[in-house]
Amino acid sequence: AYRLRVTVAAAPSATDLGVLAAPVSVDAVAATGGTAATWTFAAPDVLPLALELTDLSPPADLFQPLACLSDAAGARILRTLAPDRGGAAAVLVFAEGLGGRIQAADRWGAGGADFAYRLDLRPLPAASLLEAAIGNDTPATAQPVVWDTGQTGAVVRGALDRSTGTGPDALDLYRVVVPPGTRVVAFTGPGAGAALDTVLRLRDPGGALLAENDDVAGSETLFSQVEAEAGAAGAVLVAVSAWGAAPRGGYVLFVGTP
Repeated sequence: AYRLRVTVAAAPSATDLGVLAAPVSVDAVAATGGTAATWTFAAPDVLPLALELTDLSPPADLFQPLACLSDAAGARILRTLAPDRGGAAAVLVFAEGLGGRIQAADRWGAGGADFAYRLDLRPLPAASLLEAAIGNDTPATAQPVVWDTGQTGAVVRGALDRSTGTGPDALDLYRVVVPPGTRVVAFTGPGAGAALDTVLRLRDPGGALLAENDDVAGSETLFSQVEAEAGAAGAVLVAVSAWGAAPRGGYVLFVGTP
């Protein structure tokens, strides 16, 4: 015979990090009982963000941290971080809803006094651009994307319209030029109008496919992320399209070298 006692631990209150205008690093310990620690932050309407979770616990421990970034209302998960034991996991994402909410805990629901981890949040300084014209759908008419020294890339606000089945704006092409061998990253987020299920592709100047993605893994969104190294010419074409029968709506695109 045995007796089972179940105790429900009260969730700790959220820690407000304020307006996320500079990098923030937080060292924490996974709470006993498996309850998640919560941090909230405020942000501009469109904020590209690098988020990293590192396991700092002793090598013999079985702890594995797990963190989820959601929108400010906690309505949907934007990205999930699940590093290997003793390792780190990093993601790039747009914060939504004028901020965000991060919850972190032991993924096995245990917790302990030495189950330590570090959470790093880093806003990505970026230029702000608008899609110049709906005719940017061929390599010859691809819109150049540039940013200043000290910035990690650019955020482009654009829109797609395939409501007639083929157009009038089924594809947007952008062109970046970086030193050969540089890693170019692109990812999308929500823009004005209907929510889009984006598809991203990176191509070299000759049109050869370098990378493509429809939906980012570990997310409850339909946004995309791709990365590839620039070839000898240094030029990379970023193609934004949409999945679905007749999609129409806005998006934000980060493209750069974070």
